[in-house]
Order: sequence, then C-alpha cells, then structure tokens
Amino acid sequence: MYSPLKWTVTISSLGETVLSQTREDKDINGFFGDEGYVGDCRGYLECKSKWYFKDLLSILVVPKSGYDLEGIMPGIEGVAGKYLAERLGVRGEKAKALVSGIKNRLQKGQAIVISIPDTPATANPIMVFSPEVRRFIEIYQD
Repeated sequence: MYSPLKWTVTISSLGETVLSQTREDKDINGFFGDEGYVGDCRGYLECKSKWYFKDLLSILVVPKSGYDLEGIMPGIEGVAGKYLAERLGVRGEKAKALVSGIKNRLQKGQAIVISIPDTPATANPIMVFSPEVRRFIEIYQD
C-alpha cells in the first residue's frame, strides 16, 4: 500500500468486454498523506485504503441522483460524438441515433452511468452504456 497502485476496471457482458480501463496512481500517491485529499480519514495509509476500498467503489456506478442532467445534456453530442468517431469509428446518422438513444435513457432514468476517476478530486469522465454498440460511451468530460 505504500507504493503506487495500478488498477483496472473491466466490465463484461455476455462474455464480451464492454469496458476496460487501467489507472496508475504514481502521480497522486504522495497526496494520500495530505490532510483533506481524501475526506474523513487521517494519515497516508488510512486515506489510501479508504479511497481504494470504499470511496472509489461507491462512486464507480453513478446513481440518477448523482449527476446533473442539465449540466450534462448540452455537451453530449460533442463529447459522445467525438468518442464514437475516434474510438468506435461511428459517424453521421448512426452516431446521431446512438446519442439520441443515450439522451433518451438518461432523461428516463434508465441509463447505466459510470465514472472512473483519476483522483479523489475528479469525477469524470462520465460514461453511459450504449446497448446498440455494447460499449460505454463518454458523455461528459471536464
């Protein structure tokens, strides 16, 4: 626990990986001992343990009450459109239809929303599962 950690989030569905992201905390490892870097803990080991074994796990899946729909909606086309084009090669009308489906599920509270933070101070990017392409799509990035 005193060394930087490398960790991976992998989500599979029906035997297929729909998301896999790896993070390494070498750039933030020293901050776990700083007061206030992780809330409600004291000292490097307690705070690092709290972040990885409690806080991080509790924020990976974002409940409907955990995101500001009005703040997210205006930028979805740009963020999701770029993600679809660059990561999945999806453009044009197909991309527009996928983004429309994402927005519809968000508005109805039916979206599976996740956030894989880089640090305790960040809560993005925010991603939504798109069943049409069986992948998580970025919809918000600070």
